Amino acid sequence: MFSLGANELIIIVFVAILIIAPKDVPIVMKNLGKVLARIRIFSRGINHHLNDFIDNAIINQEVEDDE
Repeated sequence: MFSLGANELIIIVFVAILIIAPKDVPIVMKNLGKVLARIRIFSRGINHHLNDFIDNAIINQEVEDDE
């Protein structure tokens, strides 16, 4: 799973301040937070679908083995 620790966030903010004008940093960080939230939601959905697929494959295999 993807997660950012405090050290990573500090580095991102520091680099952002160097590259982006200080007045624009809050806007960029807000947008970055939205993007990371969407990525997190997307990855949870993919994980959920993969788990369902694997569970169904295991159930189907067990049914075939019982026959």
